[in-house]
Amino acid sequence: MLVACICTILAIVIVSCLVAYRERLHQSEARAAQAQEGLTRILALQNRLAEAEHESSRYLITGQSRHRKTFQEAARELDRFFPGLGERRPDFPGAPARLEELQSLVQTRLTILRRLMDIRQRQGLAVAELGAVEAEGQAIYDRLARIVQAIEEDAEKIAATEGAATKTKIRRWVWAFSLGIIFICAMVLFVLYLFYQEVKERRRAEDKLMDYQERLRSLASELTLAEERERRRIAVLLHDQIGQKLAVSYIRLGQLNGPAAPPARESLKANIDEIRQVIKQAIQDTKSLTFRISSPILYELGLAAAVEWLTEELQEQHGVVTYFDDDREPKPLDEDVQVLLFQAVSELLVNVVKHSRARHVQVSLWREEDLLHLGVYDDGLGFDPTAIRARWGRRRGGFGLFSIRERLRPFGGVLEVDSKPGFGTQVIIIVPLMTVPQGEEEKR
Repeated sequence: MLVACICTILAIVIVSCLVAYRERLHQSEARAAQAQEGLTRILALQNRLAEAEHESSRYLITGQSRHRKTFQEAARELDRFFPGLGERRPDFPGAPARLEELQSLVQTRLTILRRLMDIRQRQGLAVAELGAVEAEGQAIYDRLARIVQAIEEDAEKIAATEGAATKTKIRRWVWAFSLGIIFICAMVLFVLYLFYQEVKERRRAEDKLMDYQERLRSLASELTLAEERERRRIAVLLHDQIGQKLAVSYIRLGQLNGPAAPPARESLKANIDEIRQVIKQAIQDTKSLTFRISSPILYELGLAAAVEWLTEELQEQHGVVTYFDDDREPKPLDEDVQVLLFQAVSELLVNVVKHSRARHVQVSLWREEDLLHLGVYDDGLGFDPTAIRARWGRRRGGFGLFSIRERLRPFGGVLEVDSKPGFGTQVIIIVPLMTVPQGEEEKR
């Protein structure tokens, strides 16, 4: 009877302690999730401020009212951001002060931009003043980035510390009272049940975390595509306006410098020749910039032509012997997927030049059923793929092969790497093709 009472008391103590610490663990996880949600909103604040900066810059350059209107909408959202944080505001030590500094930076920047836009509306804005505004904006962005990074590091540190301390206490209590549980099987089963529930909850939390990471990857891909679309708009602007104006200036100066010009003006002709050379170089630079920002070949002729142009550029600029192979089968792809594949090939070829020291490179495009295969092969130094996979497992993001793989995942694409030190590298990208009617596919 006494033993039964002691075991009962031990069981009650064990259950109480485990329930209490389990509740504390849930509170810690909830606090970490709250801090993470606050950080996500702060990152959204960064993006919204960047959009406001972009629209204000375009208004200062063009004076178009639609940019001012878009800026005002973004500014109103930024003004409502900090009061709207509410319970999502991070409450760990140091966060309130950093949030106040962050709010001060945002309000200061918005005030400056509003004042400059008002000046621009009334009397215009000089280029020198615009440069000063951009320089000041970059300085504020640097401070803002440091503040956000500090908040994120503090949040991760607090979450890791609290979680580890709580889990350590749970383990200590389990080990301390396990000697009493040995005498009764029922108590052992009860403790195992509690652990089973804990594991089940942890698995649910891990599933939620994986889902959140997947959404972040999709967001990163969307941001990449938005950046590419913006580059294309800039390329069109440079080509249709700056390039055409420089070409007309070049032709007119050529007419002034023609055979009909008076021979007594040799010095004037020399100056005109110099100006023509400068304008000619500006035209060439504009064309080169247009291709670097966004290749017109990709949008006008398609992925195969754009990839072939990349291989020709590699051979011309770096002396690497390149081969391009296309099976000429129809390959219907969404425009966003074409952009990602073009960027992926460009990055892989840059890696060949920077790291592999290859003398020959082959790029192939072929179709297998409803899948497009894109292969890049080189005879360079090669590397150990297992080391790359290990780094993938430790990193949350990055560049190179990891970045390409993560950008392909939202579109159902995969990246396969086959390499060995001293035997070159083979990288194959596989993406699903668009489903189109048979008649439409034959037209393609």
